[in-house]
Amino acid sequence: MAVITKIRNQSTLLFVMIGGAMLLFILDPSAIETFFTSAPETDIGEISGTTISYREFETKVEQASERVKQAQGVFSLDQSTMDQIRNDIWTEYLQNNTILAKAGGAGSAVPSDELFDMVQGKNPHPLVLRNFANPETGQFNPTDVVRYIQSLENDETGQQKVQWKQFEQGLKKDRIATKYYNLIKKGLYVTNIEAKNDHVSKNKTANIRFVAKPYKSISDSAVTIAEEDLENYYEAHEHEPQYQQKETIRSFEYVVFEVNPSEADRQAVIRYTEGLKQLFAESKDDTLFVNSNADTRFNIAYYQQGAFPSEVDSLIYNGDTGTVIGPYFDESDLAYKLAKVSGEKMAPDSVRASHILIKINNNDTATAKAVADSLKKLTEGGADFSELATVNSADVGSAAEGGDLNWFAEGMMVKPFNDVCFAGKVGDMPIVVSQFGVHLIKITGQTEPVRKVLVGIVDSRLESSTETQRGVYQQANAFYINNNDNLEKFKDEANKAGVRVASVRETDKAVSGLGETRELIRWAYAANIDDISKPFDLGDKFVISRLTEIREKGTLPLESVRDYIEAEVLNEKKAEKIISQISGSTIDEVAVSLGDSVQVSENIAFANFGISGITGERDITGHVFGLQQGELSKPIKGKRGVYVIIVDNFIEATVKDYTSNAQQLTQGNQNRVDYEVYEVLKDKADITDNRAKFY
Repeated sequence: MAVITKIRNQSTLLFVMIGGAMLLFILDPSAIETFFTSAPETDIGEISGTTISYREFETKVEQASERVKQAQGVFSLDQSTMDQIRNDIWTEYLQNNTILAKAGGAGSAVPSDELFDMVQGKNPHPLVLRNFANPETGQFNPTDVVRYIQSLENDETGQQKVQWKQFEQGLKKDRIATKYYNLIKKGLYVTNIEAKNDHVSKNKTANIRFVAKPYKSISDSAVTIAEEDLENYYEAHEHEPQYQQKETIRSFEYVVFEVNPSEADRQAVIRYTEGLKQLFAESKDDTLFVNSNADTRFNIAYYQQGAFPSEVDSLIYNGDTGTVIGPYFDESDLAYKLAKVSGEKMAPDSVRASHILIKINNNDTATAKAVADSLKKLTEGGADFSELATVNSADVGSAAEGGDLNWFAEGMMVKPFNDVCFAGKVGDMPIVVSQFGVHLIKITGQTEPVRKVLVGIVDSRLESSTETQRGVYQQANAFYINNNDNLEKFKDEANKAGVRVASVRETDKAVSGLGETRELIRWAYAANIDDISKPFDLGDKFVISRLTEIREKGTLPLESVRDYIEAEVLNEKKAEKIISQISGSTIDEVAVSLGDSVQVSENIAFANFGISGITGERDITGHVFGLQQGELSKPIKGKRGVYVIIVDNFIEATVKDYTSNAQQLTQGNQNRVDYEVYEVLKDKADITDNRAKFY
C-alpha cells in the first residue's frame, strides 16, 4: 500500500505541474519556460565554457574517497579529508581546462614510446622512482615495474588495473604541462640592458637630507571634508586594486547563546564519579575498568611527581598501591577524575630515539614488518641507520634528520612506541606496530632512572546535559520569536546581549570564534539584507544572525569603503595645508618654515625601497632617484606625511660584465613560470564555482 500511495502522490504532483504549466501558458506563453527552468541549480561549476554537473563531480568524489578508504583501511572519512578530496577533484578540472587544454593546443603530447620510457625506461618519472624504489637499497630497477604490470593480469576485481591506468594518465598530464611550461621558459631572455638596470637598481646608492611633516601632526578638526570631496576621490580612484573585490563577501551580526554546564550538571558528574570510586578500588584489572568507565580510554601510564594538579599530586605520588584519590577537578580537561595508584618502577625521565616508519598498504602488516626486519638486518650488518632512515622512512620530518626524534618524555609517543623505548636500553632496535605503520626503532639515549608511579585515571568530562541544552535553546528561540519581526527592536536587544560581527566568503567553512559553521554561512548566502535567522545549533552554543551587508564581486560601492576614503581625503586635505606652509629655496629654509629639523639618510638603493627615518613610503625612493644631485625636490605627498628631499650625492654601481646577473635574472624568471602561468590561465578562464551551494 505504501508504494501505491507514493505512486499516487507522484502522479498528483505531475498533474499539478502540467496543469500549472498550462495555466501559465494561457496567461503568458513565455512563463512556461520559467516554470520548468526554476529547478535548483544542478551544476557544480563552469570552467572556460565547460560545464561540470553535480552528478559527474560527485561520482569522481565517491571514487576518490573509496580509494582513500581502501588505502587507509578505514570505513569512513572525516569532513576535512572529504573537503580535501573535493578540492583535489576541482583542481583536476581546473588543470584539465586551463593548463592542459592550453598545452594540447600548443602541440604538447606524450606518445606511447615516451610514456614507456617514463615508466620502464632509462628516464623514469619521479613518481615511478618514488613508488618502485627498493625499500632496502633505495635503488630503482625497471624490472620491478614490469613484474608489477604483469601481476595486474591476476587482479580479478580489475581495480588495480584501473588504478594503474589512472596513474599513467597522471604521468602523461604532468609531462604535458611540463612541456608547455618549458616551452615558455625557453622563450624567456634577459638583455644586457635589463641586467645592467637590475644591477644598478641594487647597487647604485644615494645619500640624502630631508624634512618630513607627518599628517598626524595636524588635528583632524583643523580640516573640513565635504561629501563632494569623498565622491570626487572615489570617482578618481575606484579603478584601483584596493577598491576591487575578487569574490562576493557577505557580512552579518550575530548573538551567541552559550551552552555551559549548570550547577546541576556539575553535581551529577560528581555523584557519578564518586559512585565509581569504591568499584575502582576493588578492581583487579585497572586497564579494563578504565576502558569501561572513563571518557578517555587506555588512560593508564607511568608518571613522575609533578604531573598532576598540585592539590592531589603528592597524594598520588606517595600513595600506596591500590589507593584511589578523588574525585578532583582538572581544569585543563574540564573533567572530574579518579586516580588509582597501580604500581611503580624506576625508569628514564626521557629517551632519545630514531626510527624508520614503514607504511602499511592495503592492511598488509606482514609485508611492512618484513621490510622493517630486512632494514634491521642491514643495520646489524653495519649499514648506517640514519642513511637508511633518510631513504626509506615514511615519516618525512624525521627522515630529513636521519630518523632522529630527539629527546621525548614518557607519554609523548603513541603507546606501543613509548613502551618499548622506556622499557628497553640504549642500542636496542625493537620493531612495533602503531596506527601510523610499522616502526623500526633505535634507542640512542636515556636519562638516569627516576621513580615513577603507574596511575590509572577514570575521567568524567563536565558537559551540558540535554536539559541544559534545551533550556538555552528555549532562551535563544524566545529571543528570535520576540524580536524577529521588529528590526529596530532586534538591533537594540542584540546590542544588549553583546552582538558580534563576521564577514564570510561563500566557500568558507568556519567563522572565527564559532568554529565549523557551514550551515550558517550557507544561510547568509541565501538570505536578504536584514533577514534574521532562527537559532543555529553549533553544539556548545546557539547563534541567531542578521544579514547586514552584501559586497558583490567587482568595484566596491562608496558606502562600503567610506571609512577608508574618508581617511585618504583627510590626509589629502592635511597635505594641502602642510604644503601651503612650505617656503624657502634650501632644505634648511624648508625645515624652518615647517618648524621641523633636517634629517639624514645614507646608502639608499632603489631596489630596497626603504629609507632610514621614513617608514612605509616606498614611492619616496623613486622620487630620490628621479632627482639630480643637489636638486631640491618639490613637496611630495606620501601616505603618512609630506616630504621635501635633496640628494647630496650618488655612488655609482661599477660593473662592466652583466652576464652573471643576466643568468640569475633569467633563472628567477623561469622559476616563476609554473606558478604564474597557471594563475594567469585560471584568471582568464571565466570560472564559475558553485561548490558552496552543495557542500
